[in-house]
Amino acid sequence: MDHGPWLKDALVFLAAAGLVVPLFHRARIGAVLGFLCVGIAVGPYGFGRLAEDFPWLSYLTIEDRTQVETVRRTRACCFSCS
Repeated sequence: MDHGPWLKDALVFLAAAGLVVPLFHRARIGAVLGFLCVGIAVGPYGFGRLAEDFPWLSYLTIEDRTQVETVRRTRACCFSCS
């Protein structure tokens, strides 16, 4: 059964957040900032940009920029309508 790339992306984000957010909490930095830093780091404009040069990095990042653009457009539509 093919679950598509979204399952890998979700697992990468949750695993990274599960590691980084407790570290931010221990340093008395807000969890929201931890989630933002993880999203930036594993996203297609963070380490995902380096995945072409380092193939092993593709297992640890979200590479598909089109999925990110779809979410961004949906968010813009939802917030502009309210």
